[in-house]
Amino acid sequence: MRVAEEATATWRHGETIDLVQEIDRLALDLVIRAVFGRPLDAPLHELVAWTHACMDLRSYASSASYRVADKLRLRRNLRAATAFDALERLLRKQLEERRAEQADGDDVLSQLLEVEEAKDLGDEQLVIEALGQLFVGSEPVGSGASWVLYLLAAHADALASVRREVHQHRGNPNQLTCLRAVISETLRLHPPFTMIGRQARTDTEFGGLRVRAGDPVMICPYLVHRDERWCPRSTAFDHARWLDGAAAERPRLAYLPFGAGPRQCLGEHLAWRGIEATVAAVVSRWQLTAVGPPPAPTSLRPTGLQMRIERL
Repeated sequence: MRVAEEATATWRHGETIDLVQEIDRLALDLVIRAVFGRPLDAPLHELVAWTHACMDLRSYASSASYRVADKLRLRRNLRAATAFDALERLLRKQLEERRAEQADGDDVLSQLLEVEEAKDLGDEQLVIEALGQLFVGSEPVGSGASWVLYLLAAHADALASVRREVHQHRGNPNQLTCLRAVISETLRLHPPFTMIGRQARTDTEFGGLRVRAGDPVMICPYLVHRDERWCPRSTAFDHARWLDGAAAERPRLAYLPFGAGPRQCLGEHLAWRGIEATVAAVVSRWQLTAVGPPPAPTSLRPTGLQMRIERL
């Protein structure tokens, strides 16, 4: 929470900010410190640009403008390759420094270097693992915290409960039950992943469609989370769905913002802690008011969330 408080301390009362840009920088700084134990030797705005370039590769659907889209995709691939090389060089330097120091730490990289199974890994594998932690942590924290703050600005009762809880249990995240309920509901409405790919292990059938063992299967959390059987008024924000044991009545796989099974997202714990710390730091000091039109109802990643901020 300290990192989030330091970042928001530079905000100015009465200004209008691009919430997503501000939270993306804050989230990446928080995740970097959790993974590496210290800031990386590069300006934060460059690190944000590099990570976004690596994660912003998308498949284009076939269309009449395919040739144009193909050229755009090539440019994106080149940007991603350049960004990946820059991050890789930075992390190799970080790895060399950490090994030379031979210092213990509670960050992810220090713990990884102490794992017996990791001692035989080469630098390339360790760098790839560190990059993976960086990617899977910063994206859910940035988008998740932005959506939470946007929804709290639109639901005064939930905001008041979260703010009261944060002040009452400062320094004890295990007591922030209302905040966790708000985050759970936000991730239900705006899951961090568009699709989750799996492979069928046995022959089965879904809604009359035959699926054979070995077939690829794509799961869309956005649709799963809107099943009216488990979430009445599924398009409405209602954090009470996650209070007083209500969540235990739903099937386990009715809610999967970070996937499920052996390949469940490794960054889930880091994402939860990052979102909690970011939201707690903001709501304890600032009042946010949305400015301009709301995002599209089907938006998975927030963009253009203009917010006016006022110091409490």
